[in-house]
Amino acid sequence: RGYSDRKVEENVQCEIFQTIYEEAMESYRAEIVHQLPSNNPDDLERNLLQIQAWLQKRWANSNK
Repeated sequence: RGYSDRKVEENVQCEIFQTIYEEAMESYRAEIVHQLPSNNPDDLERNLLQIQAWLQKRWANSNK
């Protein structure tokens, strides 16, 4: 269709991540599988903070 190399690469990445997500949903409880947007630096910062919060909560719960 005349897609640019960048567009083809983006589409392939989306397919890969969707496959990974679907496999995670099949392998783990739904409440522990999350999709986090990473479209810009602000998303990445929010994702990092969210992951840190999840880890701190898990650490706190495991050390009770």
